[in-house]
Amino acid sequence: MVNDDKKIVTYVGDYEVIDNKVVHVSNSNHLVIKVDSIKIKFEFSGDGKNPPSTTFRVEEKTLIISCVDYVYAGSGIVEPLEIARFQGKPLYICFYVKGLGRVDAGIREITYTLYQK
Repeated sequence: MVNDDKKIVTYVGDYEVIDNKVVHVSNSNHLVIKVDSIKIKFEFSGDGKNPPSTTFRVEEKTLIISCVDYVYAGSGIVEPLEIARFQGKPLYICFYVKGLGRVDAGIREITYTLYQK
């Protein structure tokens, strides 16, 4: 029996999980997450010859998360990072990226979580 009146809410410490997904992307596609008017775009570059690095920039009201040399071994931001305000509260993100298959195939598994406190 399903009770539609109950809402499941998940917390990690003091952070409420508002969204989490596992998404597969290739080099020819970008992951874009939209939370109302907030747009978050993941870009990937590099060949894995250097340690992974992450930079953030804003272009035309879009937060771009640039992941350089995120090729095979898993890399990401594993502690909640404040990126915006949503419904009057800080919005946080964590993500982890793993390469799948051959390095030259450029297929990645992205696990992300959006939180609020």
